[in-house]
Amino acid sequence: MQKLRWLDYKRILIVFMVVVLLLTGCGKKPLGNPIGSFADKSIKIGLITDQEGTGSSYYSQVWESLQKAEKEFGVGIAYLKAKDQKEYTARLKELKNQDAGLILTFGNDSVASVIEAAKANSEIKYVIIDARTEEAVPANVLVISYKEEEAAFLAGIIAGRTTKSYVVGFITGRNDETSERYHFGFKAGLRLANPNCEFMKGTAATYTDRDRVQEMAESMLDSRADVIFHIAGIAGNGMFKAVEKADKYGIGSIVDQHSLAPDNIISSVVINNDVVVYDLVEQFQKGQLTLGKKVKYGLAEEAVGLSESTEEMISEAIYNSVLNYKEQISSGKIIIPDNENDYHKFVTN
Repeated sequence: MQKLRWLDYKRILIVFMVVVLLLTGCGKKPLGNPIGSFADKSIKIGLITDQEGTGSSYYSQVWESLQKAEKEFGVGIAYLKAKDQKEYTARLKELKNQDAGLILTFGNDSVASVIEAAKANSEIKYVIIDARTEEAVPANVLVISYKEEEAAFLAGIIAGRTTKSYVVGFITGRNDETSERYHFGFKAGLRLANPNCEFMKGTAATYTDRDRVQEMAESMLDSRADVIFHIAGIAGNGMFKAVEKADKYGIGSIVDQHSLAPDNIISSVVINNDVVVYDLVEQFQKGQLTLGKKVKYGLAEEAVGLSESTEEMISEAIYNSVLNYKEQISSGKIIIPDNENDYHKFVTN
């Protein structure tokens, strides 16, 4: 048998490499299968999370709510991770290929991709939660934003009634529209409860640097603040360290953060994604989900609120005051400001 020459080996190697590239999609990383199960389910609901998946406290409550709906309504559920805005388009396509009838996304980063996908896939229903957009939404899209200012207002009432030094602090991760809603809602509640209270605001310019937020909180404490409210993400854990060390009070955000400093966290302003998602799934499986609009959910819809631990951490008198204001806000008797102009109108009326 004639031996293969070196040139023949090279040709074989080139052919082999071409075949491998074709089989692997020219080196592109496959999307992978959604996590969860759509198997044998007529109703399929897909979720797109951030890169942490359901490991974050924000998305874990969403996934738990979907699991509850899976058991009670017999729907199929699955999720995919998107590490950044660019990946949403690919993830939406993958869930479409898996025959998802309802797709849930969260945050402003998903808005553009969802609206584009919705226009091309009118048979699929899309819900974007905790997001805002000025764009008109297609008939198969629902955009839900939260009235964070309403829950922040109640936190302001607590801070104003709790402070002994008449100095209260507020730390945000950055200055944006969401921050402003928390800021002016909280400040309005504080001013109503304690008009003579000094208000200190700090912008950390980070959602991850705990040391930075701890330093800011310590500076506020040195300036006599004895209650501090943060909306600085995981960086806010630095504030809890500071108030715990100084034996002062803190107010958490997004989820109940009482366990991080049980003797010092008197409340948390929470976003009830679990309540919102469960209600959406129930409406969807009953054929009652209304789309093609933008809505705002607040205290009346139980989409935002205060943590359950609040009642045990504050006096009965303060808690009853909070309940009274909650009722008035839910009924529409009191409109909470979410921007500077409305705040000034609120405090001067």
